Amino acid sequence: MSKALSLDLRQRALAALHDEGLSHREAAARFRVSAASISRWRALVRDGSEPRPGPLGGDRLAVSRWAMRKRHYKIRMLRLRMMAPSLALSAAA
Repeated sequence: MSKALSLDLRQRALAALHDEGLSHREAAARFRVSAASISRWRALVRDGSEPRPGPLGGDRLAVSRWAMRKRHYKIRMLRLRMMAPSLALSAAA
């Protein structure tokens, strides 16, 4: 399994972009990473976060199933809240 590239390497590559005016491809060649990685790291910084590595591995299917269940639960709760006024009226009648 591959290892995540260090935060130091990411910061040095981004500094080369900014300070030396290198293109993404030139910085990628110098630091032996892909130009796409440079672009992703730059987008993270532009959005206000640090270019930290994300989690590696794990069961992504289980996470996506959990997220889907959570979304369905939120939708059900929203529908119940929307129906609450009509349910209260029908119970009072």
